[in-house]
Amino acid sequence: MKPKHKKTAKAEKETALSGDVLYNAIMMKLEPDLLTFNLPYLDEKYHDESEEDRAARKERYAAAFTLFDLQLQNVTDALGTLAHESAQKSREELRKKEHAEHTKEMDRIAEILEDDSPSSRAA
Repeated sequence: MKPKHKKTAKAEKETALSGDVLYNAIMMKLEPDLLTFNLPYLDEKYHDESEEDRAARKERYAAAFTLFDLQLQNVTDALGTLAHESAQKSREELRKKEHAEHTKEMDRIAEILEDDSPSSRAA
């Protein structure tokens, strides 16, 4: 039976923080205004911008989110590939270990059978 893993509030917070870290790492290069810690200050920062500037900023934000999605997909794909490679290595290591254990057990059985054979008793 597999042990059940419950997410604690701390684990959920750590997961959320990890998401923020990844989001900010990608978005920092695209549009610093959209970093999680800058969002609360945007109204203050742009309180006196013109409608034209506001529209241009909104377009810039939309473009940044589009690029973010593409870059996040690239990161996700790369991490998925690395995870699959790690899983394959783990499977192979386990297979080799099981094979070695099986070989050792078969050698032990062969030794017992040899010790118990009529030719070995006559000696």
